[in-house]
Amino acid sequence: METTYTITIFLVLILLIAVPYWRRAAKHRRQALTTWEKNAKADTLQPVTLHPHIDLIKCIGCAACVRVCPEGVLGIIDGRAAIVSGTKCVGHAVCADVCPVSGIRLGFGTPKQGQEIPYYGENYETNVHGLYIVGELGGVGLIKNAIGQALRAIDDIVMKKKRRPPNGLDVVIVGAGPAGIAAALACQAKKLSYVVLEQDEIGGSVLHYPRQKLVLTAPVDLPLYGRLKVSEISKEELLGIWKDIISRFKLDIRTHHKVDSVDQHQGMFAVNSQGETF
Repeated sequence: METTYTITIFLVLILLIAVPYWRRAAKHRRQALTTWEKNAKADTLQPVTLHPHIDLIKCIGCAACVRVCPEGVLGIIDGRAAIVSGTKCVGHAVCADVCPVSGIRLGFGTPKQGQEIPYYGENYETNVHGLYIVGELGGVGLIKNAIGQALRAIDDIVMKKKRRPPNGLDVVIVGAGPAGIAAALACQAKKLSYVVLEQDEIGGSVLHYPRQKLVLTAPVDLPLYGRLKVSEISKEELLGIWKDIISRFKLDIRTHHKVDSVDQHQGMFAVNSQGETF
């Protein structure tokens, strides 16, 4: 008799918990398929910037990535995660962080619409050897990702032991936004000679945000400085942090230095700005 009661209770629990869950999951799958079909028809399915690349062999269809994506970029199609609203992706990478089988990595594709994004490899070196593109120029607007790209590019430069011209610099960084400042810190930490050329003021595109605009980012580790622990901060506060970092570590940043041209000769670069050559 007790066994019968136990089985009955177990079946009731399945009906009360599992069945509603399965119904919600089925509803979400139908919605994802509808969204996918609509965006595929409108040719807006593919992202135009950094976005998740899903390994369909590894994917187990658990939908963890779908649940954490605040933009609704992902859905479950045919039992596997898929991009259903690519143009909404902002590349914050939380989907990759929560994937239990490491089946998602962030990368670029070949966009069919939107701005043209230059070609570069996994370490952000372009087809022009020695020339790297990170941050906003590569279509990345999120501070954490821009910083991560900059650090990876500098690591690649160090690993490849790229030659510098006589009396020249190891690295010339164009732009003093988050990526440029992070690259300068990395150069200083790794004993590379460098200069940062900024055509305007410190901050990059953040400088042009409206007053008191909240900037959303995520904790990130900066060379020399340590962990930047902000998650929601005003434009003014963030600019204050950048200026404090520049002052504390005496970063070589030259504002109002617009780059006029970049010339290459025998694998070396000459960066011309305001009548100076770096």
